[in-house]
Amino acid sequence: MPIFGITQKKWVIEQLKQNGKITRNECLVNYITRLGAIICDLKKDGYEFEYGEYLSYGTNKKDYIYRLKTTPKKILSFSDQAVEKFVNL
Repeated sequence: MPIFGITQKKWVIEQLKQNGKITRNECLVNYITRLGAIICDLKKDGYEFEYGEYLSYGTNKKDYIYRLKTTPKKILSFSDQAVEKFVNL
């Protein structure tokens, strides 16, 4: 089923969170042709992946899989006012 209403990057993130992996063929079925570029962007955002690997199944059928290793850590940010109030207690 093709994706509608969300960005390709968000769809890939959701698949990674749900399944821990994503394949090139899953993306192609959903009209996402540049999975490698999305993975590169996610690495810049702090996601870590195990090395991708080729999977062979059937006769002359291959797929490339990316496995999620870790997601980025959330960093809490405070406004200057909140920090100032905390320090002045």
